Amino acid sequence: MRVGDASEKSSLREIVAPLLTDEKAILKRIVDNSLSILRLDESTGDLVLVVPRSKITDKDYLALLLLARYLAFRAGLSATDSMTLAELIEKSGINESTASSRLSDLRADRVAEGVSRGEYRISYSNAERFVHDVNAGLQTGDTTKASVTPTSETYPKIDKPSGVRDAILKVLSTPWGKHPRTWREIYEALKSNEFYYGEGNVSGSLTQLVSELKKVRRVKLDGKTGYVLVK
Repeated sequence: MRVGDASEKSSLREIVAPLLTDEKAILKRIVDNSLSILRLDESTGDLVLVVPRSKITDKDYLALLLLARYLAFRAGLSATDSMTLAELIEKSGINESTASSRLSDLRADRVAEGVSRGEYRISYSNAERFVHDVNAGLQTGDTTKASVTPTSETYPKIDKPSGVRDAILKVLSTPWGKHPRTWREIYEALKSNEFYYGEGNVSGSLTQLVSELKKVRRVKLDGKTGYVLVK
């Protein structure tokens, strides 16, 4: 059909209008739909999950890391919208073989795309669909690929901290913190208090508290590293 005049074009545009979108509108929908899944650490742009890690598959977790990097880039918290394989392995804790395999799956699903050899970013055009699928899986309880069993850990309540290091010191100064705690337990304790710091921020701050400030010490804990306050 040929459009003959401006009024007819305008009329047809009004019909199609509900389907029209732009980058800003897509970004807003992604953010709105991501609120039930994640936050961004304001100082680093790192991913902060607001759902248990046990409810997220390795494949989706890698994609969420890529999504968080993209959102951090758009917010001016990151210089790039992509991540290297080494970064993804470090931040996810997933071994290289599994991470590489899951990233291949994400590329096949068009959720992630390769930037260069060993570097990936979220597929912007499919990010909205991906977030919708993750939310749907969480609502239906589809955690068949989750590798960690949720616990009923009761975490201590703390007053508002001045920053991540102060928050760590506060949780470790509670009766709960008298027993050596892993960095993951400390991270979850902070999150339970609705203090959302990135995983890298928490682990890095623990290193500073141990090595530089000498306020926390490391102890061996069943093959893992635990942290307690220096007496």
